[in-house]
Amino acid sequence: MTRRAPRMLLASGRPPPGGRGPRRPGARRAVAALALAALAVLAAGPPPPAKLPAPLPAPFPALAGAVPGVTAAAIDELALEHQVKAAFLFNFARYTRWPEGTFADERAPFVFGVLGDSPLSEALQELLAGKTVHERRVEVRRCPSPDEAAGCQVLFVARDQAARLDALGEALREHPVFSVSDLSRMTGAGGVARFLIEDDKVKFEINVDAAARARLEISSQVLKLARLVRDPDAAPAAASERER
Repeated sequence: MTRRAPRMLLASGRPPPGGRGPRRPGARRAVAALALAALAVLAAGPPPPAKLPAPLPAPFPALAGAVPGVTAAAIDELALEHQVKAAFLFNFARYTRWPEGTFADERAPFVFGVLGDSPLSEALQELLAGKTVHERRVEVRRCPSPDEAAGCQVLFVARDQAARLDALGEALREHPVFSVSDLSRMTGAGGVARFLIEDDKVKFEINVDAAARARLEISSQVLKLARLVRDPDAAPAAASERER
């Protein structure tokens, strides 16, 4: 059964003009251009300050896996989805600080990894060509196993890796890896961040315990936008923490 892609929302949280009706390819491309232009504001320029600039990027499309039997228009929207996900991974990296000792030397690259089968690898390669993160050249890798993923700084976990989440959590435990996925168990299994859809809007949650274990200093402005969660066995008393 063909899965209908969720609507893209503008920065205001409203759907593009035309409501739920079908959009022409040209209109889709125009909305896509607006979304990517909003992301480009953060993607360009010098390294970010301690706090994020405002406003932050517009909401991005739903993070759904590819399904058989989709139309050409749906494929076009899926391609946009991967481009926008790649842009947000880039900005998560720019607004996070890694601990001392993360890199072997001053010439070591900043590594974005993809674990599993996902077109996001190609989207990252295209987006990050010629860019730097924290004054380091960027490298994109496909990771064949959770153990090899431990050598990345930012890691996206594809949907086909659902059965390996527990092994991944053990492999990454206490490694400084900003792990992200749209799998429902991601943050509960020790991942740092998860994309989710609520009320036709894409949001994200961050496991503050996982981020602390990885010794990642995530900007307070990012944390204010996130739904903060903790490990399933964590004491509930500190669950209301919003800033670090």
